[in-house]
Parts: sequence; structure tokens; C-alpha cells
Amino acid sequence: MTTHLNNLAGVLVKLNRTAEARPLLEQALAIFRATLPADHPHIGVVEGRLAALPDD
Repeated sequence: MTTHLNNLAGVLVKLNRTAEARPLLEQALAIFRATLPADHPHIGVVEGRLAALPDD
């Protein structure tokens, strides 16, 4: 499910709906951090996507 959140957020970003994408990325990141090792690549991908979002 977490990968689905991340993928859906990616689609929303491409549609320029970043305000809707942000909470999905934050939720995915929280789940990844709770379930994966700190150095797992999925965490870095989601952190990068969050950092690339414009400030709303």
C-alpha cells in the first residue's frame, strides 16, 4: 500500500496537484520509516519527492 501512496502522489505531482500529493508522500514516508531500515532507498526517494514540492 505504501508504494501505491507514493505512486499516486507522483501522478498528482505530474498533474500539478501538489497540495494533494504532499499528505500522501508524508504518509508514505512515515510508514517507510516505521517499517524499513533508515538507509532504505524508498525513504530517500520519498524524501526527495517531498523536498522537490513547492511550498504551498
